[in-house]
Amino acid sequence: MTSADGSQVWMPARREARFVAFAVDALFLTALLLLFLALGGLAVLLQSAWLAVDPPLHAWIIGFGVAGLWLIAPPLYAAAGALRGGTLGARLLRLSIMNEEGGAISKDRAVARALLLYPSTWALCLGQAAAFADPLGRGLHDRLARTIVVEQVAGETAGQQ
Repeated sequence: MTSADGSQVWMPARREARFVAFAVDALFLTALLLLFLALGGLAVLLQSAWLAVDPPLHAWIIGFGVAGLWLIAPPLYAAAGALRGGTLGARLLRLSIMNEEGGAISKDRAVARALLLYPSTWALCLGQAAAFADPLGRGLHDRLARTIVVEQVAGETAGQQ
């Protein structure tokens, strides 16, 4: 499979490469979660009397609001990664996200894929398990968004084939 400009040779990403990319992304997002939780806790502490019996309600609301931003971070991270061609883990492993025709995905598909990633993963990972039945290794979110995760074939170009 060649990219839209014909300069690279791509093949559907191996499951092992996708898993390692997912692990790298999970570590990054876990660090981001810890940062948001720390900022939320700091917001509670700064708005309440130190060692007080119970912080006031507004301090908890602000703290949970800051910590709750983490719920927004993963879909934004996934959408931004899809628009750039891949997340941090995907780029480290030379994976990319393309549409079914082999071209760059549109903003609409990137957002749809990012939003579908949550239910695909949360529902007992059944959406991810669909990747084992698909010949191209696509999960449910990739099928519905009509995208495919591909990896660059090392050292090959379209002119050598």
